[in-house]
Amino acid sequence: MRWLLSSWGSRGDLHPFLTLGRGLVARGHEVHVVGPPEWSGDTAQAGLRFVATDEPPRGDILRQHPQILSSCWGGIPSLRTLTREVIAPGFPPLLAALRAEASAHDAIVAHHFAFPAAIAAELAGKPWATVTLAPGVIPSAYSVPGAQFGRAGRGPLARLRNRITWGAGKMITRRM
Repeated sequence: MRWLLSSWGSRGDLHPFLTLGRGLVARGHEVHVVGPPEWSGDTAQAGLRFVATDEPPRGDILRQHPQILSSCWGGIPSLRTLTREVIAPGFPPLLAALRAEASAHDAIVAHHFAFPAAIAAELAGKPWATVTLAPGVIPSAYSVPGAQFGRAGRGPLARLRNRITWGAGKMITRRM
């Protein structure tokens, strides 16, 4: 099989995909990794083929956008900043690179923030899967969303507040 992998974020987000890719190659599959140009060295060192997007270097995201780690309003401003200022600007180059490669592959596996992967897969008629590397993006009654790494609290009121926060985050994300 021919696999197209796409991550997003830091090298910490890339390396699980490199491990997955090496495992697939060890089982006789062909693997290409799509990502920003600065990942070419890590991908080559892992022995995988690399396809660079045309996006400019991201730089130090947390220094440029410290509000990403804010827990204000249940993390909703953090989500808005992360989505609008950091993730969305990379959509066009990522989508272009994925679309150029998708038809030559049998399946796509992408990071939970590599949203264009679903579009590329659908347009190419290929199956795809999303890999979630952060528990803060999996809705739960017992943890708060986002990068806050906290608990929702105990009791029915805390879970209700958490459910409302997850619902608000879903509405904001859909609008963006």
